[in-house]
Amino acid sequence: MYNGYFGFLELPFSTTPTRVFFYPNPVHLEAYANLRYGIDAK
Repeated sequence: MYNGYFGFLELPFSTTPTRVFFYPNPVHLEAYANLRYGIDAK
């Protein structure tokens, strides 16, 4: 339904996340750094 109308090459919605479409903005990178610090500090 969406592919033909918008010209998508892949399905836009799925039940699992696709890493190709992940945008690592500064907020995500800071959260990841905090998680890594908490794991490594244990």
